Amino acid sequence: MHFEFFQAFSYNPLLVLTIPLLIYALVVEYLNFAFGTKHRVKLFYSNKFIVIYFGIAIIYAVLRNIPAEPFSYLAPLN
Repeated sequence: MHFEFFQAFSYNPLLVLTIPLLIYALVVEYLNFAFGTKHRVKLFYSNKFIVIYFGIAIIYAVLRNIPAEPFSYLAPLN
């Protein structure tokens, strides 16, 4: 990882916006391991969140591949 967040954001904004959520989940899991607790990231156990997140990911993947004017802004910048 080169920590070039602006370049990474230009390639895939959805992934870059998901990184803080994943870091939070990893920290919670590490703290559970270190202190023997059993806290959960309740957001990951919500069916509503899972359906909405993956729905957004699928719609984003489809829209960024449409070669029309408004959708071409979602494609990776070179």
